[in-house]
Amino acid sequence: MKTFESDSQMVRDERAAELEKDLRVSVDQTMQGARIEIERRDGTVMIRFPNEIAFSSGRSELNAQFLRTVTPLVPLLAATPGNIVVSGHTDNVPITGGTYRSNWELSAARASSVVHELLASGAITKDRITVQAFGDSRPLSKNDTEEGRARNRRVEITIRVQQ
Repeated sequence: MKTFESDSQMVRDERAAELEKDLRVSVDQTMQGARIEIERRDGTVMIRFPNEIAFSSGRSELNAQFLRTVTPLVPLLAATPGNIVVSGHTDNVPITGGTYRSNWELSAARASSVVHELLASGAITKDRITVQAFGDSRPLSKNDTEEGRARNRRVEITIRVQQ
């Protein structure tokens, strides 16, 4: 006998699979060959944007390339019930001088810039969005090579799909 909880998880997983498929189509149409990653796991879908697509070095203003990619995604995110978490990440190279005192501040500013863009259309309500700043605390790769540091500099949009 199925339980309500297993039915609910199955619905979330189905919605997440549908969202993943739609996001892949949209990203493929707008960003052929870009290194944008999309992952689905346990009722969540995560879109990972590498730094070179989203931001210039040490900056939090969104690049035009990122705007061309994220704008078509907004209707998909708006139509999918659930919470949206935008996470900023950096490499471990300390920031010296400039606008930001630390990688924490830079990662927070970058995530906030993405949130402002998501909210600009009015299609997504602000009560669905959370900003997270991780600085260099959650690397994907070792920071001992330029390639590793580049992979760690990123913004992720995670959708926690609801029933």
